[in-house]
Amino acid sequence: MPVMNWIFAGSRVLPEVGYGADAEGYVVSIVNFELTLIDVPKLASSANETLEWETNLDIMPPLGSPMTMIIEPLDKGVVPPATMPAMSSSARLSDVTIDQEKVDRMRQLWETEVKPRSDALQKAAEAQYEVIGTLRREQQRLIDEADRIQRLIDQMEQDYQKMTTPRPEGSREERK
Repeated sequence: MPVMNWIFAGSRVLPEVGYGADAEGYVVSIVNFELTLIDVPKLASSANETLEWETNLDIMPPLGSPMTMIIEPLDKGVVPPATMPAMSSSARLSDVTIDQEKVDRMRQLWETEVKPRSDALQKAAEAQYEVIGTLRREQQRLIDEADRIQRLIDQMEQDYQKMTTPRPEGSREERK
C-alpha cells in the first residue's frame, strides 16, 4: 500500500447503540465503511471483487496482538486544498472559468429545497445506514452459512469418492 494521507471521517452516534465506530469496530479502514472513524481519502468499495490489497500473512501479527497506532496531523509544509491561494490568471493552465450565475442559482436551489429538510434528511440517512448495515450483516451471515454448507458438501463428496473408488488388488487399503 502506498503512503497516503488518511482522513478523519468521524463515524457517528447511533440511537440505542452509541458511537458507531465502537459498535462496528471500524476504527481505521482501507475501504469505505459507513461507520469508519479514519478512512482512505478516496472511494474504495468493500465489495470482494474490487478489493485492491491482500493480507501479508508472513508479517501479520496473530489476531488479538497488541499494537500501537500513531496518528499525527498533516505536515505543516503541506497546504490543504481549501487554504491554497488563488492563482493569478497568468499562472492558470487553461482559460476555463466558473459560471458564477449558475453556481449561485444552484446554491439558492439547495438553500430553498434541501436545507429546510435537514432534519428529515438526517432521519432518512440514519434509517438508510441502519437498513443497509443490517442487510449487509444478514448477507454476510448467509454467506458464512453457505460456506459452511459447501464445506460439508465437499467433505461428503470426498468421503463418498473414497468409498466408491475401486482400489487395486493387494493395495494397503484392502488389507486393512
